[in-house]
Amino acid sequence: MLRAPGVGTARLSPRGDLLDIDSAGAAIAGYGSADEAKAAGELAIFEQARDWARSPHAASGPTSFDHRSRGAAGEERCAHVIIVPVKDRSGDLERFDAVIEDVCDRIDADRARLFLEGIIEGLPNPVFVKDEQHRWVLLNDASCRLMGRDRAELLGKSDYDFFPKREADVFWAKDDLVFTSGTLNENEEGFTDASGREHAILTRKSLRVDSQGHRYLIGVITDITERKEMEEELRRSRDELDARVRERTAELERVNERLEEQDRRKNQFLGVLSHELRNPLEPILNALYILDHAEPGGERASAARAVIGRQLDHLTRLVDDLLDVTRISRGKIQLQREPVDLAQAVRHTADHHRSLFARRGVALHVEVADGPLVVDADPARLVQIVGNLLQNAAKFTSSGGRVSVSVGQGHAGMALLRVEDSGVGIEPSMLAHLFEPFMQADESLHRSSGGLGLGLALVKGLAELHGGTAEAKSDGPGRGAELTVTLPLARGEARAKVRPRPLSVPRRRRVLVIEDNLDAAETLRVVLEMSEHMVEVAHDGREGLAKARAFRPDLVICDIGLPEMDGYAVARAIRSDPALASIDLVALTGYTLADDQRRAREAGFDRHLAKPAPLEEIEAVLGETTRGSG
Repeated sequence: MLRAPGVGTARLSPRGDLLDIDSAGAAIAGYGSADEAKAAGELAIFEQARDWARSPHAASGPTSFDHRSRGAAGEERCAHVIIVPVKDRSGDLERFDAVIEDVCDRIDADRARLFLEGIIEGLPNPVFVKDEQHRWVLLNDASCRLMGRDRAELLGKSDYDFFPKREADVFWAKDDLVFTSGTLNENEEGFTDASGREHAILTRKSLRVDSQGHRYLIGVITDITERKEMEEELRRSRDELDARVRERTAELERVNERLEEQDRRKNQFLGVLSHELRNPLEPILNALYILDHAEPGGERASAARAVIGRQLDHLTRLVDDLLDVTRISRGKIQLQREPVDLAQAVRHTADHHRSLFARRGVALHVEVADGPLVVDADPARLVQIVGNLLQNAAKFTSSGGRVSVSVGQGHAGMALLRVEDSGVGIEPSMLAHLFEPFMQADESLHRSSGGLGLGLALVKGLAELHGGTAEAKSDGPGRGAELTVTLPLARGEARAKVRPRPLSVPRRRRVLVIEDNLDAAETLRVVLEMSEHMVEVAHDGREGLAKARAFRPDLVICDIGLPEMDGYAVARAIRSDPALASIDLVALTGYTLADDQRRAREAGFDRHLAKPAPLEEIEAVLGETTRGSG
C-alpha cells in the first residue's frame, strides 16, 4: 500500500476545481505524482469540497471534513481535509487553499482503542494502561470502582496524584522495572482507595509496543483483600486455637500433676493410716495380756489399763479427725455458735494438754488477754482448733523446746490466737500446702511425729467456717514456726455462757440397750450394771421393741444401723405407743452428720451420741430425766 505520512496541500478554484496539488497531497489522494493527480482533473477526495465551494456560505470561512475511499487494492484510505477561502484585494473570492492530512493510522488507532476498551470492559478484573510517563491512558470500570474514582478524574494522571507517597513510590518503581526490562512483573501490592480503605492486590504488569513504537504498560489487578483478611482471620484463629491448646495442655498438665500428687498422697495416706491404726493395737494387745496375768488391782494392771485408755483415745481422735475432714469438705458441718470466752477456752485446753507437753519435755507458756475475749463460735469446735494447734506444736518441738500461746484482739473485729514454737520449722515449699489434708512434714519411715496430717487441715477448715483465717509462718528448718488463727468477735455486749458441770447419776435406772454388735452391746451392759443400773439387751429392732414393751425401761440406748428395723423406725414405734411415752430415747451411733442428727430428732430421740461415746458422757445422760420420772 502506497501511503505518504504527513500533510499535503492543494489549491482549488472558486468553483472547487483542482488548480494545483503537491506530491504529498497527491499521494494521500491515491496518485503516484502531482502531475498524475492534476491530469486526473476532478479528484474524488475533493468531491465534498466542490459541493461546499458552490454553496452560498463557501466564502464565509474555513471548513473541514473527513474523506474515506478505497484504493486500487481495496485498501481503505482516510484523509482529513481543511478548506480555507482566499480573497483578493477587492474582497472577492479568489481561490480555496486545501490542507490534506492522512489520518488512517489515527483512525486505526482509535478503532483499536475502542476494540481494546470493549474487551477490557467485559473483564471482571480491574485493568489499566499507562504510558511511559506513568499516566493512565485507559482504565476499565472495575479499575475505577476499585480505586473509588471516576474515569475522567484518573485519565492523564499518575499514582502520585491519588495515593500516599509510600504506595506511589512502590508502584512507580515496579512500573519502571517493566519499562526498563520489558519483562513480566507479578507481585503483591497495597493501596488506599478514595474512602481510605486499604486493599491488598495482586498485580500482573507487562509491556506492549504499538506500531508507532509507543510503549505502554498493561496492568491486570486481582483484589485479594478479602482473601488476605480471611487468611489473617484464619491466622488469628489458628494462633488463638494454638494458644488455647497450649493453655489447655498446660492446664491438663497441671491437673495431671495435681492428680498424680493427690494419688501419691492418697497412697501415702493409706500407708500412714494403716500404720497409725495398727500402732495402737500392739500396746492394747500387750496390755490385755498383762491384765490377764497380772495381779488384779496391782501396779502392772493399773499401768496396763492406762495404756489401753491412752491408745483408745488416740484411735478415737484418728476416727474423729477423718470424719470431720470429710464433713468439712462436703459442707456437712453445722456450727452451734454462741458467745464463748476465747481466753478461758485457751486456758482450759492448755491445762488439759500440759501432761502431753510434760511427757515430751517441752515448756508451755500461755499468755491471754486480761478479762474475757468473747468470740462468736461453736464451743466444741473452738476447743478442737486450740487442741489441734497445741498437739501440732508439741509434736514438732523437741525436748527442751518451748511453745508459747497468746490470745488478744486483732484487727477489724477479729480475735487473734497465736501459737509459736521453737521446733523443727517448716520448709518454704511446705508452707503453701501446710493446711491441706493428709499433708505431712515428716515423711520418713520411722514417722517419729505420727498422725494422719489432718490436724491443721481441720484448724483451717473450722476457722474459715467461723469466718476466720488460719496462717503459718516459719524462717525455715530448725527455726521454729508460728501459727495464727483469727475468729470473729461477738457483737455488742454478748457474754460467754457459763457451762455447769454434768450432774452425777442420782439413782439406778432401767436401761434397754439395742445394739447389733454383740461385743459392743455386752460391754455396755456390763459397764451399766457396774454402775448398778438394771439392763436388758436386744440385738435388732424388732426384739428391742418387744423388750421395751415387756421391760418398760426408763431409758433406751439404741443404735441406728440395725437389721430388720432400723433405729429411726424403733424410735417412731416407741413414740407412737402411749404406754411407752415416758421413755427417754438416746441414739448411740456412728451416723453423726447434721442430717443424721436431724433425722434422729424427727424420729423421736431425745439425745444423739456419737460412737465411741465416753463413759462419762453416757453417765451424764443417765443422770438426766427428760420425759418420765422413772
